[in-house]
Amino acid sequence: MCSRCGTRGFLSQVDMRRHLDMRAVSIRLWHFLLKVLSGFRRNQGLLLSGALAYYSLLSIVPLLILTLIILSHVMPEELVLSTVSAQIKMLVPGYAAWLTEHVRVFLEHRGVVGLVGFVIMLFFSSLAFTTLEKAISVIFFHRVRIRRRHFLISAFIPYLYMCALGRGSSWCPF
Repeated sequence: MCSRCGTRGFLSQVDMRRHLDMRAVSIRLWHFLLKVLSGFRRNQGLLLSGALAYYSLLSIVPLLILTLIILSHVMPEELVLSTVSAQIKMLVPGYAAWLTEHVRVFLEHRGVVGLVGFVIMLFFSSLAFTTLEKAISVIFFHRVRIRRRHFLISAFIPYLYMCALGRGSSWCPF
């Protein structure tokens, strides 16, 4: 009989050692899992991930509208609307006509929508990048002296990153 877990039966010495090793590994794995979950809760991981997802969504919607406005300058507007309508019919068939009509309204007022959408996208994307920066600093936390950046530099870095992404993708043929 195993003295630690109470397993009945006769086990050879090799089987006994393997049994005890597996039990020790499972205990260590359980302690590791508890440590990870408590650290996740202590560092407010759920709050950070929710905020990052929320701000990302709030910056993606204006980006998609701006993409449609830019496409309407390059391609005929009816082709853009028919393509969007066909894609919306596959995603949400019941609301395809309603959403296509709203896209048509966005394209009619593209000057105002483009400017307001660009400002909104920049605002929410800066919040998303700030939240991402905080989440990464929590993940890669080290016990060293913390040096804070100036607020303007922290606010400028996301815009510089977006400009670099835009510049890097401008060579792309698609």
